[in-house]
Amino acid sequence: MDSILTYAVILLIARIVSEFFVRMKLPAVIGIILAGIICGPVLHIIHLSNTLEFLAEIGILFLLFIAGLETNISQMKKQGKSSIVAAILGVFVPLFLALTLMFLKYDFKTCYMMGLTLTATSVSITIMTLVELKALNTRSGVTILGSAVMDDVIAIIFMTISMIFMTHEGSLLITFLKLGGFFLFVAFYYLFLSTFSMRIARRLRTPQSILGIAIILMLIMGFLSNKLGVAAITGAYIAGVSIAKTPYRRRIIEKVSTISDTLFVSVFFFVIGLKTTIHFGEINYLFTSLFVFIAIAGKLLGSGLGVFFTGLTIKESFKVGFGMIPRGEVALVIASLGLTNHLINQQMFNSVVIMILITSLIAPIALSILYKKKI
Repeated sequence: MDSILTYAVILLIARIVSEFFVRMKLPAVIGIILAGIICGPVLHIIHLSNTLEFLAEIGILFLLFIAGLETNISQMKKQGKSSIVAAILGVFVPLFLALTLMFLKYDFKTCYMMGLTLTATSVSITIMTLVELKALNTRSGVTILGSAVMDDVIAIIFMTISMIFMTHEGSLLITFLKLGGFFLFVAFYYLFLSTFSMRIARRLRTPQSILGIAIILMLIMGFLSNKLGVAAITGAYIAGVSIAKTPYRRRIIEKVSTISDTLFVSVFFFVIGLKTTIHFGEINYLFTSLFVFIAIAGKLLGSGLGVFFTGLTIKESFKVGFGMIPRGEVALVIASLGLTNHLINQQMFNSVVIMILITSLIAPIALSILYKKKI
């Protein structure tokens, strides 16, 4: 009964905080994480349990599943050279800049893992900001949107391959076989199984059959991906991308979003807050300052400067650069995987959370100034 009450309290807190932050025109995810920090490390009101860990894990799967459902591959191809350049440079420049952390005497795997957390832009924060500024359909807005979606895909691919090689303890041959088997499995699922499953679901007479089969596929894909040595969230993302090409995409997105937003996703962000420590002795200020600087400079130099050479103006390039700065869900997922697999420590995980908070607050302010809109 205590677990049920704790779950209810977390959902209530998340709903209240989300409402407040939305009214303040700030990302709700930031408020939920802060609420988790206050209720956990600060006041010690709510403690992490196996039940909350499980609910948070389901929340991660739903997050990546929805991201996959919202990924339109054919539309991504039409975004143009600017979006492609901004996405590619926005991934590789922060990743390579993160390797400068090795000068602080950290090993390559640690710096590389921290660099991975900087690759993906938070699509939700970016889109929300552009909609509020009524800039979604501007040239810079379209570039930001296309780039944000693309670099999420690139980040997930990098994360998938990297986690296989960095956590595998056997021979390199087995690693390659696992990787090959995973991609063969993905190709078969994408080309045949997803569409076939949805056709069967359509013929079932029980209510919400299409939604139910879609969620089952997400869970099975997550399980099988994990068995093949790949993170479960990658399987959930692929399940979403595969179902997105079927005629039921929009219907599933609406219903899955309702379920996940109401019951699971907020728990994931809240648990991130519970896992965070604000003890001064557990925050490396030099590392965190350098990491945040790299996070901001990486997108400005990569995405912002990159699109300038594709024909955008200086002001538009700054808009794209700042628009790509926010990090969110994918960064948290990668950091969580890194912490679980002992590739990064608690101090570094805290640095990622602080980086997400800062970049998610900087971007809306900077874009509001650049688009000459009041916050």
